[in-house]
Amino acid sequence: MARFSVYEFEKKDIVSIWVAIVPWDQLPSVYFKEHYGRDDDEPFTQFSDDFGFGFFDHDFVDTNGSPGQPEPIERLLGQCSFSSSYLQEATAEARKRGLGRTQFVFLLYDIEYQPKTTNVWRSSYMAFLGSFRYDSTAPSAIPLQG
Repeated sequence: MARFSVYEFEKKDIVSIWVAIVPWDQLPSVYFKEHYGRDDDEPFTQFSDDFGFGFFDHDFVDTNGSPGQPEPIERLLGQCSFSSSYLQEATAEARKRGLGRTQFVFLLYDIEYQPKTTNVWRSSYMAFLGSFRYDSTAPSAIPLQG
């Protein structure tokens, strides 16, 4: 499979969202481990390699998970940054696609991932939910409980 630069998908104010399709304990512990100083043939992460792109800036990533039982995607996404601006549209898409409950979500901000370009919509562990407009001044829809 060809590996694209994630920056080919760069688009301000768009968040791309992936959803775990396996239980938390089946996600490999190294799936998102970043490999710096690697050979260019070595993938940056197993996740990015699975979805056909290389390096991404972890400063533009948000994740949320529930190691217990699967949770409604509204809760997991709702606790992520800026979620009040994209939560309704993202959860509607998740329900439409049968992804309404999960144990883990991965968000990449200012990237509009394009599965039609990479020909990858899902891996063995994650499914690409979609790309949604977000507002960087919007609060989280559900504040984290401290």
